[in-house]
Amino acid sequence: MNAAQPLDAGVYKCLIANKGGEIEGVSKVEIVPKESKPVFVAELQDASSIEGFPVKMDIKVVGNPKPKLQWFHNGHEIKPDPSHIAIVENPDNSSSLIIEKTAPGDSGLYEVIAQNPEGSTASKAKLYVAPKADETATEEAPQFVSALRDVNADEGQELVLSAPFISNPMPEVIWSKDGVTLTPNERLLMTCDGKHIGLTIKPAEAADSGNYTCLLANPLGEDSSACNANVRKVYKPPVFTQKISDQQQVFGNNAKIPVTVSGVPYPDLEWYFQDKPIPKSEKYSIKNDGDHHMLIVNNCEKGDQGVYKCIASNREGKDITQGRLDIVNEIKKHSRSEPPVFLKKIGDCDIYEGMVAKFTACATGYPEPEVEWFKNDQKLFPSDRFLIDIEPNGLLRLTIKNVTEYDVGRYSCRIFNPYGDDICHAELFYDSLDSQQKPLEDQYTDFKKYKKSGAPPPLSEGPIISRMTDRGLLLSWNPSVPLTPRYPITYQIEMMDLPEGDWRTLRTGVRSCACDIRIWNHSGTIALGQKLVPDPPKTYTYLPPGTDFRPETSPYFPKDFDIERPPHDGLAQAPQFLLREQDISYGVKDHNTELMWFVYGYPKPKMTYYFDDMLIESGGRFDQSYTRNGQATLFINKMLDRDVGWYEAVATNEHGEARQRVRLEIAEHPRFLKRPDETFIMARKNGRIEAKLVGIPLPEVHWFKDWKPIADSSRIKISSYDPDIYVLSIHDSIIKDGGLYSISARNIAGSISTSVTVHIEENEDQYIYKTYGQTSLRALQAAALPGQIRHRG
Repeated sequence: MNAAQPLDAGVYKCLIANKGGEIEGVSKVEIVPKESKPVFVAELQDASSIEGFPVKMDIKVVGNPKPKLQWFHNGHEIKPDPSHIAIVENPDNSSSLIIEKTAPGDSGLYEVIAQNPEGSTASKAKLYVAPKADETATEEAPQFVSALRDVNADEGQELVLSAPFISNPMPEVIWSKDGVTLTPNERLLMTCDGKHIGLTIKPAEAADSGNYTCLLANPLGEDSSACNANVRKVYKPPVFTQKISDQQQVFGNNAKIPVTVSGVPYPDLEWYFQDKPIPKSEKYSIKNDGDHHMLIVNNCEKGDQGVYKCIASNREGKDITQGRLDIVNEIKKHSRSEPPVFLKKIGDCDIYEGMVAKFTACATGYPEPEVEWFKNDQKLFPSDRFLIDIEPNGLLRLTIKNVTEYDVGRYSCRIFNPYGDDICHAELFYDSLDSQQKPLEDQYTDFKKYKKSGAPPPLSEGPIISRMTDRGLLLSWNPSVPLTPRYPITYQIEMMDLPEGDWRTLRTGVRSCACDIRIWNHSGTIALGQKLVPDPPKTYTYLPPGTDFRPETSPYFPKDFDIERPPHDGLAQAPQFLLREQDISYGVKDHNTELMWFVYGYPKPKMTYYFDDMLIESGGRFDQSYTRNGQATLFINKMLDRDVGWYEAVATNEHGEARQRVRLEIAEHPRFLKRPDETFIMARKNGRIEAKLVGIPLPEVHWFKDWKPIADSSRIKISSYDPDIYVLSIHDSIIKDGGLYSISARNIAGSISTSVTVHIEENEDQYIYKTYGQTSLRALQAAALPGQIRHRG
């Protein structure tokens, strides 16, 4: 394994097997990082606090061997004091300096030095502790500038509540949750920098969800704000979905004890035999595959008989499963005993008067469970209207004939056998049909006469307005359904001015079922004008005397949106390209072309591009972009023949480098080598439409009938044959197959299409008459071909 990477760490197994058995070897590989000088991933940041409030300063440093940290305040090393200052190592390998109650003497320059045998590095930041009262400012009661906002966090992450406020002198801050006052602890930190108050809980737990209230109070008054915090449950206690069951095994064979477990974080498993931990030895082997685990007891003996137990545990709790293994000379069959259970429960049923209602369920159990049906907790018995069916495959069915309004209610199905029972419920809903204003037979009195006229049937429903603006709308409708074979129809759109006016034609010859309509006001316009005079420019750039000006809250002071960006601590990823579907990309000559890659990494990689191993400089005909979603794009202005070749994108950051190549070719517009011909097909016979077309890249081909897409079916087959033949085959043709057929080909360079009419003939004489010329032409071509060959010979 050359140039080992951290990803190569793990457990490697080698399995050797033959007819006589198998043996497995296991090796655990750890990749020890290179020795390196300490580097700060997160450096000290300047901070401010108010006298009496806590403050926390965080850093994160990496290096091998693990660096030793020393903290300094104004050049003097800091010694931890439980009553005032503490240095904490966090679970995420970061370190924190926490001052419980700040004093003015805590202001100054703080420095942390990380050192190991490879070297040392330092990070510095300033801390300013402000007094509780500002004698130069006006005294005022505390007030929230904006209220606390509801927050959400995942379990194990950081939960932060924060809000800006104004006050002089600084107020006392009291936090409470669900009416209970909170006190600082190792997870809970209360902060105040004079402008914002904050409450930080790390790590958050599900029990931290609730209503939080913050009370600000000083001698001049008080103010409060409340919010809701929701901590989403992420961690789950272990659960054995497949438990250990009692089993027997023959002397000398291997016994397999499988379990399946789930939990977040994934639990650790411990195996026990007779309440004693199972040691690592040749006697026992453990196999793991995702959530599935198996203990194998090799070469079973009498001493292996007993109770085996598996304990799964994580931070949320533990689960235990156990079963007995008996070593016998012969395995005896045991009688099955399974409690009944529903594989499918009955569902709600919504029916009309006189219909048949059916409730269907599927159950299993051994011995086969018995069934009882209930309506509103009253047992039902078979009758002429109520049929109860039980099938051998477990299907259970209740059928109610001629449903009436009195059958509405709650229906239940209960199954039971000596080992247990189960029940499910469903509702029967009742509805009535509105009577037709006109009998059905009267609605189709003139249908046959209308059908023979050949006129297309009217639209089944009125048009609808799909989109409307001030000057236009999109009108759409369902298509006219053909009754007999016909030529494609078009639609005409008319409009009438309200309240009085005549219908006038807006559009004719509309082929699709939607149309954009532009609306014009022909009745005239009215205009209103007003001169806008701006205020004269101010000569002085200061506010009038006596104006209360605070930059933090004043509307005169411009400020941008304050969007907090969470730190990306502990994130590191070498660049990695997403796999491409194809290694060839196409561009159109004399048109702008884009080459796209998707690459991810942290920190954000730097992108460079090469053409035939030569570096591409931005500017001129080349430009590039790299967006935050990982899309890297190389732009080529007006592609030329010399731009054809291999392009390589190289992504680099401090953790590694990745490369991906793509070849750029010139695309050619699709073109027909042979267009399809007008086709006549005898009814109930087979026919085909054939076309030849080429293009680079190979175009995507679609077939249409009367402008509607065609898909493969039992009679219609779409096929293609290399290099350039495309065929639409019609099997067992019927009259409705006649119409206008179109073929469309499209690739990156453009598209091309053509249409041809297909006729379906029921009269054989007419078919022979209409195809006579084509048949004769094919016969003449066949007859002339041998002569041409002889002449050339």
